[in-house]
Amino acid sequence: ENLVVGPDAMLIVDAFRSFAGLEDAMRRVAPLAELGLAYLEDPFAESLPQLAAELGRRTGIAIGQGEARAGHRSFRELIDAGIDVIRCDATVVGGVREFMAVAALASAHGKALTPHVHADIHVHLAAAMHDFYRGGIEYMLPDSGLDVLPALLRTPLELRDGRAVVYSRS
Repeated sequence: ENLVVGPDAMLIVDAFRSFAGLEDAMRRVAPLAELGLAYLEDPFAESLPQLAAELGRRTGIAIGQGEARAGHRSFRELIDAGIDVIRCDATVVGGVREFMAVAALASAHGKALTPHVHADIHVHLAAAMHDFYRGGIEYMLPDSGLDVLPALLRTPLELRDGRAVVYSRS
């Protein structure tokens, strides 16, 4: 079965730190360039943001990183290296306060911010941001087994017409 998306859909590819080096990455990313990726996620380990940013400069594809970083101060390295899309996970970075500090830092430097998985948590943080990433939040279908959080919640995230519903109740 083929999945068909509309012309306004944004395509993101997660490389999951799988490239051996810059030349390997450029060879493997080249076929993706024509797809108009919104960004390429995690081409290299997060300890190598300069290498990831160089891949972005050479290919013209935006790069996203940050999901495994703790503490808002650690994101400055990504911003200084030239990472295009800052990815943050409230469950890893240190909670709501640290997530919002990363959001402020990214905004101050003109960088897009998008969260890493756990849409049930991040939908509220996204709603609190004035300049949240236009591509939305990362959402894993509950029956995929990729994100077990929805199974633990009394009221899991609801989608309506492709948009997450932000509940105002507890």
